[in-house]
Amino acid sequence: MKSSGVDGLIWRLAVVLSHVIHSLGGLPAAAHLWHEVVLELRFRWDNAILVPGIGSGSPDLASTLLHQKLQMLNCCIVRRRAREKSMSKSNNDEVDDEDEFYECEEEMEEEEKSNGSRPSWDKPEGRLKRCGKLRLIKTNEQLFIPYTQEPAPMTEDRLEEHADVLLRLGTDTVGSQLRARMMSASLLSDMESFKAANPGAVLEDFVRWYSPRDWIEDASDDPSQPPCGNLSARMLIPGNMWKEVWNNAKPVPARRQKRLFDDTREAEQVLHWLASMGPGTVCSHLQPIILHASLCRLAEEKTLFSLPAPNSLPQPCHSNTLATILEMIAQRVVRLSRQPPDSKKYQEVIEQITEVETCIARAQSVRHKLLGDTTESHTSSPLALEELVLRLLNSPEVILDGGPRGPAAAVIRKLFQQARRASMLVDDSPQENPSTNEGRRSSMSSNHAGTASELGRPAGREYLLRTLVPAPAPYSRPVPHRMFAVILQNEFRLAGAYSQDTTFC
Repeated sequence: MKSSGVDGLIWRLAVVLSHVIHSLGGLPAAAHLWHEVVLELRFRWDNAILVPGIGSGSPDLASTLLHQKLQMLNCCIVRRRAREKSMSKSNNDEVDDEDEFYECEEEMEEEEKSNGSRPSWDKPEGRLKRCGKLRLIKTNEQLFIPYTQEPAPMTEDRLEEHADVLLRLGTDTVGSQLRARMMSASLLSDMESFKAANPGAVLEDFVRWYSPRDWIEDASDDPSQPPCGNLSARMLIPGNMWKEVWNNAKPVPARRQKRLFDDTREAEQVLHWLASMGPGTVCSHLQPIILHASLCRLAEEKTLFSLPAPNSLPQPCHSNTLATILEMIAQRVVRLSRQPPDSKKYQEVIEQITEVETCIARAQSVRHKLLGDTTESHTSSPLALEELVLRLLNSPEVILDGGPRGPAAAVIRKLFQQARRASMLVDDSPQENPSTNEGRRSSMSSNHAGTASELGRPAGREYLLRTLVPAPAPYSRPVPHRMFAVILQNEFRLAGAYSQDTTFC
């Protein structure tokens, strides 16, 4: 199902869980299966093994919450691998630096004095690369881009919790300060990394790299001179948060900072969330995925765009095809997935999907009966037969093109012949010999039931007489008259409609 836009792992889990509930023990078996799934996820986290079939990037907020949680777990595993690799590399570098320091201590001090370089405790750390031709304003040294921490990814429920916390802080001075501190955690980390990579830098240097639009640079003809310019108006507002954060920032490289994203804590929260769910909660999280898979499968049918929507389904204003109805159902499923689970609303959606599937199955059945084995013998008029299928689905009665000898009539005649042969195979009544067949026909004819033909035995006979004669007098204008008769096995009906000339009567 990956090709249809449904996540493979979640879809397989939904199928297996449904099979277990219906065929292998019900809810207790489903609870045991989910417990095994959680244990497997715990094993993968403990051993830093990615969950297969799930992306390792930030959680996709357009997917279901269960999928977001599994993405978060993979993201924690990736961050843990990178952190452990960085720690291992940094420990090896420290060992090498210590060996080099003790062997060349005197030589390095002499080099610092002669070249006027910075002391060892003030040397830059965490440099990634040069930032073009930018130079520091005060020291005129090269400006370097630092290694920074990646922003902390969040799932949908965590974003809502974070927003609720910010709203509960209020609008007073203390609450505003706490809110600014929570929102500026990433900014503080970047500033500390920048200070560590660029000793002697000022806020203007950081703004030139981090937010170039807030730096208004003066024209200068000498690129060797320190840059001249000033901050934007919003940066000069009294009480600006950037200035406060810059003053509180210390020169600390990213690898020594407090982690913005604690992968261990986040992974444990994901595993606890998964382990605390019962079978019913798991099914409620899997329900949107199953509906998504059903809609994707129905969308693959080509007849969806030509079939009319049944009257029992909600009718759109601009189009009444099943494709439009399916799009409306998909939009409703998206809205339901963003709300607390409601079994009644999901049941309504399932009934609508069932009706769409029934319409498609009916169309496929009619098409197979009329075109399944006859396209080779009627290749001269396949379009006419396709139109006949659509007309049969749209109205209870249709007129056959070409009359009783046309290609459509031949197909229908053969269909009746196949149905008659099938009914004779399952008929348990004794077979009549040809000698008595004529007598049976005469008997049935006398009972007005009709004789057997290639279309099968008729249920009755209908007669329709039309004429155009003068009435009520011979000199009146000719007017239409109609008489209709029905002869069934135990019923006879006769109806007439007569008209008169009211002008020349």
